[in-house]
Amino acid sequence: MPAPVPEPASRQRRWTPRVRTGCQTCRLRHVKCDERRPTCKKCSIAQRECVYLLNSHLPAEGAKRDAPVKLASKSVLQQETQPPEWDFMQAVRYYYLMIHGDLPTSRHPPFHSYTENQRIGITGNVLADRLCTIAKNRGKLMRFGEDSALQGLWASYMTYAIRYLGVINEIIRKGPKSKETAFWHIYMLQIQDRAVYGGVWAAHMNGYLAYIDCMGGLTAVLDRPDSPSFSGIFQTLFTEILRANTASPATMQVTRLYKFTEDEIRTVIGDRVIHNMPYPVDLWIAIFNISRLRQRVAAGARLTFDEARSLFNAIDEFDIKAWSEKASLENEDLTPEMTQIIQACVRLYGILTLPPRTVLAAYPQAGTYRKLKVQERRRLVELLENTLPVSKRIIAFDWLLVVAGVAAGKDDEDEDEEALGHQAFVGKWFHQLTIDRTADVISIGTLNKLRQFWRSGKSGWEDCFYEPTCL
Repeated sequence: MPAPVPEPASRQRRWTPRVRTGCQTCRLRHVKCDERRPTCKKCSIAQRECVYLLNSHLPAEGAKRDAPVKLASKSVLQQETQPPEWDFMQAVRYYYLMIHGDLPTSRHPPFHSYTENQRIGITGNVLADRLCTIAKNRGKLMRFGEDSALQGLWASYMTYAIRYLGVINEIIRKGPKSKETAFWHIYMLQIQDRAVYGGVWAAHMNGYLAYIDCMGGLTAVLDRPDSPSFSGIFQTLFTEILRANTASPATMQVTRLYKFTEDEIRTVIGDRVIHNMPYPVDLWIAIFNISRLRQRVAAGARLTFDEARSLFNAIDEFDIKAWSEKASLENEDLTPEMTQIIQACVRLYGILTLPPRTVLAAYPQAGTYRKLKVQERRRLVELLENTLPVSKRIIAFDWLLVVAGVAAGKDDEDEDEEALGHQAFVGKWFHQLTIDRTADVISIGTLNKLRQFWRSGKSGWEDCFYEPTCL
């Protein structure tokens, strides 16, 4: 009987630790990378594009440590096979599928007639919306370079943001006589930065106001034949600056706004109601004056009792009935209630941010500043409790909830359960706002800031908004 033939020994692959710091080109080809920067040896020999992710920052031994890190980008093959305007076509497709596909055709933007500059803007806007949606689904803010899975999306967004800045700068260089203005483009860039919580919104706002000066001032701009095309943008951006100044330290506001007079602010905002910020123009002017007084007091000026009385009298004497009769919000049955909430909110904002002694000069019957604050906080929360459950647009309540949330901050003298209940109420509705499809990712950052403030045990307005915050 022949001796049994031994089975051949199974081949075993020699185990080696997987290297994760090689270039993406070698990793996709499953070959070993020597990690030389900026171009590894294999990519150099084969004349391939060598790409390193931002988080793979450790250089190979002997490589220059100050070598630049290259952003992940599209491969040469992708660039050659994609048709012209591919990103724009994908942006339009995303718009119809994910953003406003349910709108009637008559209300969709005229994409077919967009200029090249507008196409760059809308493509960047869609990329920002994608990043915003991902952040909201995850329930947290995202930063560039934190997640390698999103590196390509971030790189595309940054590419279009830089291209858009180039478009804006080119238009600005042409001066006031240019047929095309940069107002729409700066506003679009502002929207994109808000969507990704980029942190450069204040620069865009200051740039917008400085551009008005470059174009000859507000009157000259509004007298242009094409002013109707951007008057709505003016209204929205001015009100966004007003809100941002409320949520910024007194010494760090967008102070260019205060070069304008009350009449100019009134002209820009007008009587047209903004659906996400349906505030009467008189109460916008009150917000403007409160924030300007905060800035003056922080600079060392003294707020007189007469100034405080005049300011709060203008708020208290606002005619809600007259405004409600001529205004029309999306839910017409709530117009008087919504206006009453806004009035109470603006009053409480002034109480929380101006010197207590001068505030009491306007409300001497309250007795103490703390009693006045608690009384007005209670009034505002009761109005919100009655209106929020039946409102069609929660997003219109974001700033109102912020003021109520800061007023609910607890200090050593305020240990009652009512303040905790008000915090829970604001937190619940703000959470609903963070998952609202129409809201941007800023709502997540604002809710995080409020929760941090409540845990701190502090109660001052700038204890919450210790840095400029866009609302």
